[in-house]
Amino acid sequence: MSRKYFKITKCPDPALATANRIIVSDRDGFSDKSIINITKNNGTSSIHSVILSPKLQPSYLGLTLVDRQWLEIPLDEQVLVSVENRSTKKLASMVVLSVEFLQKAKATKNPLNTDEMAQQFSMKHIEQPVQLHQRLVFTLPNNPTLVFTVNKISTTEGPLDMSKIDEHAKVGILFQNTEIRFEPAKSSGVLLKGSAVGTESSPNVINPNWDFAQMGIGGLSDEFSDIFRRAFASRLFPSNIIADLGIKHAKGVVIN
Repeated sequence: MSRKYFKITKCPDPALATANRIIVSDRDGFSDKSIINITKNNGTSSIHSVILSPKLQPSYLGLTLVDRQWLEIPLDEQVLVSVENRSTKKLASMVVLSVEFLQKAKATKNPLNTDEMAQQFSMKHIEQPVQLHQRLVFTLPNNPTLVFTVNKISTTEGPLDMSKIDEHAKVGILFQNTEIRFEPAKSSGVLLKGSAVGTESSPNVINPNWDFAQMGIGGLSDEFSDIFRRAFASRLFPSNIIADLGIKHAKGVVIN
């Protein structure tokens, strides 16, 4: 699809309100895998995953109130939309989300389990792009509805060069090995528990920069890094991205 103008409207289906995707008509030629670029009248742009709906008229974008607020796009405004090339986007190695209650009147003093939140968030949003300052609605069973704000994104170049990490990225694609971490939003009253609290990444042995000397194994840093890059790195990324890049998985390693 070439660049085309769309008009902003409300989310057409309450069931899609927590999808954290832009709702598009199923007659506009998009697919569920499409990533779109939205350019506002002031020239600023953002990228988003989409979800198809038969309830939306063609040439309209359905945005929730939360989306319209953080994007600062009013109803009925026209925006320019184009389709992005997914394979050119860097993958998010870590995302830090601040947490607050959507409705403060329904706030709870019970600590929220960050390990459970990280698992469910990752499963729901895998292969979706996230961007700095984006706000996402999230529901956790038996808890009030939450709003996450993206405070930090770290990205990696890709399966063949996991050592190059950009800790100040603005956009990243979530995948199965993205580390999700949480912190309470200021004055939110949110209490958190679990191992995914804070902005510091957890040590991970499946990491090319891991210092094996910390485990009492010295002298093999280069060898372990090479083994990781050749045998394991490509298997940590979504299959569609591996296919787009034309990468084949290693089936074994010969150690001399």
